[in-house]
Amino acid sequence: MSNCSPAHSCFTRGPRSYERQTFATDPVAAIDEGAVRSAVARLNGSERPLLLVGMDANEDAVAAPLRRLAEKLSVPVMVSPKAKGIFREDHPLFLGTIEGLGTAYLYDYIDTCDLVLMVGFDPVEFDRDWTARARIVHIGVVPNDDRYYGSEVEIVGPIDIALERLSASADPKPKLAPDEIRACRDAFVARLRPSSALLTPQQVLAELRAALPEDALVTCDVGYNKAVSAQCWPSYLPRTFFLSNGLSSMGYGLPAALGLKMAEPSRQVACVLGDGGFAMSMAELETGVRLGLGVRVIVLADDALSQIRASQERKRYPVTGTTFGAIDYEKLGAAFGIEARTVTTLAECRDAFRAAPRDRPVVVAARIDPSAYRIG
Repeated sequence: MSNCSPAHSCFTRGPRSYERQTFATDPVAAIDEGAVRSAVARLNGSERPLLLVGMDANEDAVAAPLRRLAEKLSVPVMVSPKAKGIFREDHPLFLGTIEGLGTAYLYDYIDTCDLVLMVGFDPVEFDRDWTARARIVHIGVVPNDDRYYGSEVEIVGPIDIALERLSASADPKPKLAPDEIRACRDAFVARLRPSSALLTPQQVLAELRAALPEDALVTCDVGYNKAVSAQCWPSYLPRTFFLSNGLSSMGYGLPAALGLKMAEPSRQVACVLGDGGFAMSMAELETGVRLGLGVRVIVLADDALSQIRASQERKRYPVTGTTFGAIDYEKLGAAFGIEARTVTTLAECRDAFRAAPRDRPVVVAARIDPSAYRIG
């Protein structure tokens, strides 16, 4: 028999076959009770705490303990884009998604907090330096070795168990009045819905949400479509919203949706793309047809790489290389043998989303007002 580490599986070769040996993985280290006590002391002593939840927490097992802790203490919740769904976005304690549309408003709120429970955050999820002065309790499966944010206390271990310990030990005194949280949320939501005589991306997402079940799987691409989807797509269940973060490569949304449909054929799948990202990956429609993958492909069409164009305009550069001619989506759909239509009104949107695709993708190109992206 060959020697092998307990952390690995190994094969021993006999004359005619391989013998596989498997070993149990190392047990998870116990949560440090001293760290839990220190975190509880800071939580009990705080007046304006916040739960800020990242991608390492986006697991089914974490959702209930997170909700119980938030509700017991009346603590508002923000999430990162990769953690969408871990806390229902129609819950009265939910405030919003950082690094989505209008994120500056949320960071202004963070600046008013005296304690942040940083739950399952990876530094790649931040799009800016962390400057808030609030004390921080780090809760995660790994230590806060990156020190992207300074933490006074670290609870390292299974996140669901850590949250359960905090909830069980914390003083049940409510931290913030429901009226204050509601007013903050209502003001933010109003800011996210600019008035326009034309169709807005926010309206397109609202109609799509109404057409899909809560367990539908949704991806987005990169650009302003990512910013608006991260903030304005309501997620209700863990691991139902997918996006490219960190490197944030354009062209992710459509192939990601096709992969999800292959993995979960019984669930409805949709992707939200800008027309630039769609043009980079539209050949994958053939893959969807060939493999019989019925996904909704929603294109927010404005004939521009709008986020890059906006950056050029902010810096007073000439608008160069960020606009292009319109795509004839109906002819494109015919070339791939799929249904494709262009919509310009809410009623047309609603009608286009009514029926779920069956054995091939369906493209809905929504002609939107790009000024609705620019809310600060």
